[in-house]
Amino acid sequence: MKKLLTSLVIIGIVSVCISSCKKDEDREAICEDGSTPTYDSEMRTFVESKCAVSGCHVYGSSDGNYSTYSGMIEDINNGKFSNRVLDRQDMPKNSTLSQDELNKFKCWADNDYREN
Repeated sequence: MKKLLTSLVIIGIVSVCISSCKKDEDREAICEDGSTPTYDSEMRTFVESKCAVSGCHVYGSSDGNYSTYSGMIEDINNGKFSNRVLDRQDMPKNSTLSQDELNKFKCWADNDYREN
């Protein structure tokens, strides 16, 4: 009886511990400046000034339309956006991102490119 009671207590404790744990992917990544950027809160400004400019990612462009979040979502989901901006860092064309801007894009990516 004592072994059964001990086993039940251990099972109960393990169950509580498991149910109270969160996976890392459920947590928001916090940027160095303390923010958790979303497209609407901060990233739209960067995208509009660096990507969605004449001759680049605007409406009708074969390279994608980054003038709206919904226009970007395909390239976000297929990894093209991250590959070009964060990995290869060859975008945006004719413009370089400062380290602060790169960090902000990285933090946005770490937060699953949230819209709002």
